[in-house]
Amino acid sequence: MSRSRAAGLLTLTLPFMRLLAPLLVAFALATPALAKQDTSHVPFRHPGVLLNRAQLDLIKQRVAAGTEPQKTAFAALLASPLADLNYAPSPRATIECGPNSRPDLGCKDERRDATAAYTQALAWHITGNEKYARNTIRNMNAWAGALTGGHTNDNSPVQAAWAASVWPRAAEIIRHTSDFWTKEEVARFQAMLVK
Repeated sequence: MSRSRAAGLLTLTLPFMRLLAPLLVAFALATPALAKQDTSHVPFRHPGVLLNRAQLDLIKQRVAAGTEPQKTAFAALLASPLADLNYAPSPRATIECGPNSRPDLGCKDERRDATAAYTQALAWHITGNEKYARNTIRNMNAWAGALTGGHTNDNSPVQAAWAASVWPRAAEIIRHTSDFWTKEEVARFQAMLVK
């Protein structure tokens, strides 16, 4: 990959990373004792792909108590357009991502929608506001019902990997902290991720 192409790919992901980075750093700062535990003998439990239940609960407690840096990081997350309760996804049947995102037929839409789903899943767990969970589900269901043609063109493997690294984070939180997502919807979403 050329240096200019790599720089272009990085530029596309920076806005999304900037949004979630402060909150993820705040999570990491909140859990130093949890991070040092040897859990190699403990069976995996959901949620736990990126953040486990103890970490999610701890950040929820710290936000509720007004503890920094979680308070400010979470306020920034909620101020994002991705956390807007009126956020509407832009699903497509096929995502076409060419070199340097030319053409960009759904590339940024998919990454933005996956990040919005994760943002709202975090907001659901931290606030307990059911609307965030239902918005996350609506977003994931929209893509699961639409994305049938997969990813095409030169950047398709990179695009699929970017999205596939975020969608499951949102899905895991919703699936294992609520009972709003039906089994049929979960199965359709899983099939989308596999295909």
